[in-house]
Order: sequence, then structure tokens, then C-alpha cells
Amino acid sequence: MTPVAGAAGEVWTPIPGWPHYEISDGGDVRSIDHIDRNGRRWPGKLLKLSTPRPGPRAGGGGARVKLSHGARRATFYPHRELERKATP
Repeated sequence: MTPVAGAAGEVWTPIPGWPHYEISDGGDVRSIDHIDRNGRRWPGKLLKLSTPRPGPRAGGGGARVKLSHGARRATFYPHRELERKATP
């Protein structure tokens, strides 16, 4: 799938392994319009990133968002994907 330019000049690319989500070059994550297996239409939207509280149990240490696809759910760290893309 080819990258799609956003309104603010951001370039959106699909997140590998997550068919209904895209990440921008600025670190934002959005869902895209799709229809689930029951025929329900889900409009796409910009997802809110959460940040952990400081402390020993901060987890990944950066902003995160929850993704789901069917019964599969995971915490996604946008900064890790951006680092992966930047590494040759």
C-alpha cells in the first residue's frame, strides 16, 4: 500500500500486521474506515496516545496506544516503529 499525505503534510503509512491502522511520520496513529465481519461500518479516527507515569513500572517508556483486530489486542509504541523505519 502506498503512503497517503495528510492534511497537515504528514505522510501516513500502514502499520505492519495491523490492517486497520496507519502511523504518520510525526508519530500519530489513526484507524482507517473499515467494515467488520458483521457488516458494521467503523469510521476512521485519530487515536489518542497515552503516556506512562514516571517510575519503575513505566513499561516501554514512551507514548503508547492500544490496537485491536478481532480477538487480537496489543500495546503499540509509535516511537519504536519510527526508529525501525529510520534504521537502514
